Amino acid sequence: MNDYDHPQRRAVESVKPGQTLVMDRQGVGRATAAGDILITRLPRLGAAAIITDGSFRDSPSLRDLEFCNFPANVSAMTNLALHNAVDVQVPIG
Repeated sequence: MNDYDHPQRRAVESVKPGQTLVMDRQGVGRATAAGDILITRLPRLGAAAIITDGSFRDSPSLRDLEFCNFPANVSAMTNLALHNAVDVQVPIG
């Protein structure tokens, strides 16, 4: 994904030091929220953690990353296959 104005990318880039990014996937465990490229960006921004009720891709890379990441599941599916990010800074389900 190279669209820097996409809500998922905006959400990652908006995280301030010490904050945690929460990504709602409506409890669908195989709905991927992000992969190691975007998640690796978060500690560089000073984020504290990333949490989702969906899944993350690239779990071997994330396991070795010294950054708190809490997915409900892991999946090889791309993030746009089931759910597409549509908004930032709104209440989640």
